[in-house]
Amino acid sequence: MEQNKQEKILNTAQETNNKKTKPKWLGWLVWIIIAICAIAIYLILIFWRNLQPWWLIALIMLDYLLLLIINYLNKLKYKLNWLFSFLLAILPVLVLVFIGSWTWWMWLLVIGFYLLTLGIYFMGILLENYWKVSIPLSLFLILLLIFIALK
Repeated sequence: MEQNKQEKILNTAQETNNKKTKPKWLGWLVWIIIAICAIAIYLILIFWRNLQPWWLIALIMLDYLLLLIINYLNKLKYKLNWLFSFLLAILPVLVLVFIGSWTWWMWLLVIGFYLLTLGIYFMGILLENYWKVSIPLSLFLILLLIFIALK
C-alpha cells in the first residue's frame, strides 16, 4: 500500500515535470537563429573566402541543417536513424566526387569523424540526450569545408 502511494507520487511528479513546456515561439526562434547562422556562414564562405563550387557548399550546408532537424525529430520519437546515417554518409561522398581524390590521412580523418559522429548520435538516442551530436557534426562539416578549401 505504501509503495503504491510512493509510485503515485512519483508518477504525479513526473507528469507535472512533463507538463512544464517551453513557449512554442522559443523553439521556432532557435531554428530561425540556426538557419540565419548557416546562411551567414555560407555567404562568408562564398563571397569573402571565395570558396568554390558554391552549389556544393550549399548542398553540404543544407545536408547539415537536415541532419540537425532529424536529430531534433528523434527527440519527438520519430525513428529516422537510417536517414541520419544516409545523409551523414552523403557529405564526404559529395565532396569526394566533385573535388577529387584525397590522400590517406584525409580518408582516415573523414572515416574517424564519421564514426565518431554516428557513435555519439546513437549514444544520444539511447541516453535521450540529443544535443551532443551537434558538436562532432559541426566538426565534421568544418573538416569537409577545409578539404574543399585545400583543393
